Amino acid sequence: MKIETYSNKGYVELCILDNGITIPESFRKSNIIYYHQQHSMAIADAVNGLSSKAGSGRGYGLWSTMKLLSEGLDSQIFLISGLGAIFISRDRRIRYDLTDELRCYGTLISVRIPYPSPIIDIYNYID
Repeated sequence: MKIETYSNKGYVELCILDNGITIPESFRKSNIIYYHQQHSMAIADAVNGLSSKAGSGRGYGLWSTMKLLSEGLDSQIFLISGLGAIFISRDRRIRYDLTDELRCYGTLISVRIPYPSPIIDIYNYID
């Protein structure tokens, strides 16, 4: 994990790399039948709450975190996994389909958070 503070520019950047399996591969291994060939669609569904851990009492961390960051902290998020990517902000979501040269073997999340950040109640954004 890497954190850079650019206080003179008004933001903090946080980047996390999970070099495990990708989000689409997690869906495939969990036999989620609807699994998309388009990795960007699988990523979009994951950040909208679809979980490969459904029914286990777990699996909503990504969805809650994206909601907290984009809506609560007005952050910009770029998430890459496999052959797909998504940009998320308070008012936009843009999916990207990547070429094999740009494939991410794992999941990378880059977040730009306004600095200083507003004080928020996280319970308004998590379930």
